Amino acid sequence: SGLTWEFRDLKTEVDFMDLTLRLANGRAQTTMYEKPMNLYLYMPPSTCHPPGLINGLVFGQVKRINDLCSLESDKHEKVRLFYDRLRFRGWQESTLRPLFEKAISSLSKPSNLASSVP
Repeated sequence: SGLTWEFRDLKTEVDFMDLTLRLANGRAQTTMYEKPMNLYLYMPPSTCHPPGLINGLVFGQVKRINDLCSLESDKHEKVRLFYDRLRFRGWQESTLRPLFEKAISSLSKPSNLASSVP
């Protein structure tokens, strides 16, 4: 009826909510955690949602990626995956590219993320 203590070996990586925290060379690194079974069923362009919804989706996700990933390489990978997933859902490059470029340039510390979008 009391507490049960469970002991485990020390690890250098832990997933917490939407964040993966990793210790590497004595420094903390963060990246975005994504569930392995996530299907990434973003809204298709044929949806009846208002056109501005894709703007908010792209701006919000690019900001989230920038905030959660401490390494530039992770930021590039996650932005590229997000872009590819939207293309897979049917969004045209001509629609997405300007949105991604604008979202990336709007970051408080714009990085070289624009090269992540083909």
